[in-house]
Amino acid sequence: MIKKTILFILLTFCFLLNAAVLYILNSGSETLSRIDLETGNVNNAFAALGYMPNRFVCNTQYIYVANSGDNSIQKIESSTGATLTNIFLGLNVNPYDLILTEDYLFVSGGFSNQIYKIELATDTVIDQVTAGNNPAGMAISGNKLYVGNTDYMTNYNNCSVSVIDLEAYEVIATIPTATNPQYLLADGDQVHVSCTGDWSDVMGTIQIISISTDTIVHTIEMGGYCGDLTITPEGIVYIGDAMNAGVYAYNAADWTVLYSPAEPFLPGGSVIEADNTNLAVLGGEWGQNFTVNLYELNETHISDFQVGLYAIDMKFQLQQSSTDENYVTEAHEVTTYPNPFYNTVTFRTTDSRSQIETIKIYDIRGRLVKNITSPMLPVWDGKDNSGLPVPSGIYLSIVKTAANSSTAIRLIKMK
Repeated sequence: MIKKTILFILLTFCFLLNAAVLYILNSGSETLSRIDLETGNVNNAFAALGYMPNRFVCNTQYIYVANSGDNSIQKIESSTGATLTNIFLGLNVNPYDLILTEDYLFVSGGFSNQIYKIELATDTVIDQVTAGNNPAGMAISGNKLYVGNTDYMTNYNNCSVSVIDLEAYEVIATIPTATNPQYLLADGDQVHVSCTGDWSDVMGTIQIISISTDTIVHTIEMGGYCGDLTITPEGIVYIGDAMNAGVYAYNAADWTVLYSPAEPFLPGGSVIEADNTNLAVLGGEWGQNFTVNLYELNETHISDFQVGLYAIDMKFQLQQSSTDENYVTEAHEVTTYPNPFYNTVTFRTTDSRSQIETIKIYDIRGRLVKNITSPMLPVWDGKDNSGLPVPSGIYLSIVKTAANSSTAIRLIKMK
């Protein structure tokens, strides 16, 4: 049955996929907007949120929102917008950021300095560990959770990134950083840390952490107020300015700056998201409805959408499509580059805070030719399980991520 399913997907070239959806969290309106990118329909009251909503994550079934004022996590059914439950974390927690794996949800407590581990099967907190002061953004790479500790309540005196071993669930390293490390992005063997600065005299920087050594190996003195960051399939990292002044960018391979505060990509935005085909920029002025500008990856403007007040988070989501329950396809969950390829092809998750767990490569007959498990570097070298080069042609990759999803992507190997 599985081989027949693989063959069927190959014959249809994996193109029969549902259109992507973009969700926006409107903190001022306390609503979740839903944009259907195929029809252009915008629902700015798709879901009613709790008090002081901050950030959210989603998979094909559920949306999890950190409501800072309620000290709880709101679980929403993505098909209807209905609230299913609220997971209370305790008093004076101020939940800030969230990150999903297959079985767990991790939440940073901005006031409590705890990182909470929630079991998805029961919607209950089963563990917690102390990070640094005022933890904010997070990213997962391999079996390690990286947490940015902003220490904003003591004037940013002890900013750092905590490294948590997910099996032992304990802090195994603390990495001192520049001022206010609010946003993190994992890509390959590196974690990119966006440090906003102190909103006054200290400007923003980007710091690169090596996953193998858990040390900072490079710093980009970007300037501005560095905010949210995302990466495209081509390896371009875009950074929003937290004051909506512009969008900055650099090449993840060699850290060459492409856009800076002196020459930004405009219009500005504080939140940036990329998927396999689009780049979305979310920004606006305080007291007014915010705007999402949608671009192709070559930065050609497609459309703009008005959302709610003080919109501060945004995520792409593809609606579930499958020919077999074992192979759920989410077209924008994972991207590949280059594709077509000659020697090697690299896989990236568009929610770069979630790691790739397995990659299975099938030939046109549906035969498994390569099985890659727990890759530190998610790359296929064009060889089979015996180490022999495979012929040029069309292959299918099934990529499973920690967010409990599998993505089918057609690969073309050139001669």
